[in-house]
Amino acid sequence: MNIVAVRCLMETVTPQLGVEYAENMGISTMTKTDLGAATALGGLTLGTTNLDLTAAYASIANGGTYIRPRFYTKILDHNGKVLIDNQPETRQVLKDSTAFLLTDAMTDVMKGNRKFMRPGVSPISATGTAAALNNMTTAGKSGTTTNNVDVWFEGFTPYYTAGIWGGCDSNQKLKDGSVNNGGTSFHKAIWRKIMNRIHEGLSDPGFVIPDSIETAQICRKSGKRAVSGVCDHDPRGNAVYTEYFAKGTAPTEVCDKHVAVTVCAESGMRPTPFCPEKTTRICMVLPSGEDGTTDDSYFAIPGECPIHTDASTIIVPPNESNGGESPGYEIPLGPGYQPSRETSSEYGPGIQ
Repeated sequence: MNIVAVRCLMETVTPQLGVEYAENMGISTMTKTDLGAATALGGLTLGTTNLDLTAAYASIANGGTYIRPRFYTKILDHNGKVLIDNQPETRQVLKDSTAFLLTDAMTDVMKGNRKFMRPGVSPISATGTAAALNNMTTAGKSGTTTNNVDVWFEGFTPYYTAGIWGGCDSNQKLKDGSVNNGGTSFHKAIWRKIMNRIHEGLSDPGFVIPDSIETAQICRKSGKRAVSGVCDHDPRGNAVYTEYFAKGTAPTEVCDKHVAVTVCAESGMRPTPFCPEKTTRICMVLPSGEDGTTDDSYFAIPGECPIHTDASTIIVPPNESNGGESPGYEIPLGPGYQPSRETSSEYGPGIQ
């Protein structure tokens, strides 16, 4: 993900615009030396404060509206007269659609067991799973510096935004008592315990979806529109999910990673002209020239059936005339027998 963030800043957003966004969202420590790739990963020359960073995340939680932090609302005299009314300073820094899409992405960060892989692969937790609240929708983002010298977690709910930093003045590597002494979880546990206490007795309304958002059924393997009857029959489970988009930006292309392939019912491989029974299975189209093995490789379009390769005999399959039982004999084939190929080796994007 670091590579994606850096390329996005350097090739699409530009460092100048990125710094401008950060300043608009209340980051007060930006300098000219921050006009570089490191800024995409939070590598600021002067760093930032927990207050600034938490206020920036709060602008996402507030639908793109930045509210300048304040430590009091008003000051009264002994008669109750208002001496100072500290009204909040606000400004719109993001479109509400952008704020919601960021919120939705950070909500996924909190979920556990997000794997979509073949059976036998261990569950995969996200970076924010350890901070997830008991009964409240939560969005958040974790962060670490090199060698776990600093650890951060910024998160929010429909009610509150909170940020936590862990580190030492001496910039030493943190240890949390875990097996690998990674020092990367204790701050999430603190954040979760504090926020669970704050949210006691509150209902969970979820995050409000603005009118500027639309949804589409997407294939999680291609990122394109799902093909009904194909993408939802991936061997690993249903690969279709509902994704959010700013109106007018949903993809129009359909999935080109899943294909319905005719295979031999016995071997599971592409049928030869001699395979007596065929069925359909969903396979993955691998990128041309792909090296190595990925999870998709286990579900690639198979080779040709190695069982039914000889035209000398064909086993008669069960049929209604004999009660569904195989007759137990073979049909001898003459030397001039030419089996029909029909569609035995064809495959297409969907089940017809």
